Amino acid sequence: MERDIAKLVYLEAVLKETFRLYPVAPLVERHTDKDLKLKKYTIPAGSDFMVYYYAVNRHPMWGPDAEQFRPERWLDGTAPTNPNLFASFGIGRRSCIDFQPFVDKVLKIAQEKEGFTDEKIKHQLNTIVTAGYDTTANTPTWKKNRKLLHPMFGLQHVRRYLPVFNLQARRLVERFTEHENKGAFNPELHVHVVSLESICHFQPFVDKVIKIAQDNERFTDENIRDELKTIVLAGYDTTANNRDVDKDDIPKLVYLDAFLKEALRLYPVAPVVARHTDVDVKLKKHTIPAGSDFFVVTYAINRHPMWGPDAEQFRPERWLDGTAPTNPNLFATFGLGKRSCIGRTYNMLSMKTTISHAVRRFRITADISKLVLKQDMLLKPASGQHIILEPRID
Repeated sequence: MERDIAKLVYLEAVLKETFRLYPVAPLVERHTDKDLKLKKYTIPAGSDFMVYYYAVNRHPMWGPDAEQFRPERWLDGTAPTNPNLFASFGIGRRSCIDFQPFVDKVLKIAQEKEGFTDEKIKHQLNTIVTAGYDTTANTPTWKKNRKLLHPMFGLQHVRRYLPVFNLQARRLVERFTEHENKGAFNPELHVHVVSLESICHFQPFVDKVIKIAQDNERFTDENIRDELKTIVLAGYDTTANNRDVDKDDIPKLVYLDAFLKEALRLYPVAPVVARHTDVDVKLKKHTIPAGSDFFVVTYAINRHPMWGPDAEQFRPERWLDGTAPTNPNLFATFGLGKRSCIGRTYNMLSMKTTISHAVRRFRITADISKLVLKQDMLLKPASGQHIILEPRID
């Protein structure tokens, strides 16, 4: 009965403690319209900034056991009285509006399921809230999965998808035709539709992954889900006359390659990624202790001063004239080191094919100064990026 919900006091404490330690959104972006005065700093009006909910929820004001799972803190009066220190569902007026209904549903399920204990709820919530977020798989699991999947993303194998890329590029050009000479428009919907069609052609790849799983007992359903989610999500968001593009054309698209790298340098799809360290990592001025979870801000790496005084400018020529840094880790869009994006070749080949079809058909212009970005899981235009199409050929 709904009237019993209020009696499930300890269960509610378990839920809150789980979300405190494992917030679904550990990092969110905010914008301030006026100066925001903090204790030691002032955030100027017009600033975009990040709020680190994960750290707020583990602030020292939670006590010496802030890192421990202890639901009792919500019942014995030791939890902080400041509501802003529990940031899992947001802070202030922009907090999540669905918090209480969600908690009520979980409590109702617990009430109706015999033997559904507090410990089981804690375990399930840990699994649920971290499943979509965790990018820090343990090293043995990651190595095993990467070894099995790596051959499928080699250049030779990815080239087999060129007919699909060409087909979808032609379809996108057809959809764009209705906007010729009609002023600025947002191409986002067209790109998403064509991207989803491409994913449908991805079925043979899915079948191969499943076969790998069948042949390898330790390649679990969860492994399959995580790998496909990573690949499809990346492919979906990075994908934006004549004859088709073939494998011999790709090495010749030198300026297009530089153009794409420069665009992805300034606007990485994943501007922040999570990592976990099994050993102490020594940096120039700091050491990250073993067992730490931390964030790598790829957006900042890609605009590091080592890119030169024009680091904030879009200049594809830097990739051709020798002025781009020689250290490969300063281009972090596809990740760093062994855990870099396995789908890089696939994504780049897809984008090159699509853009080569589009620019042969249209003259494309846009005003980059009007681009406003937002970040949820990925970095995206807040309201699309409008472009203007003019026919290149009659």
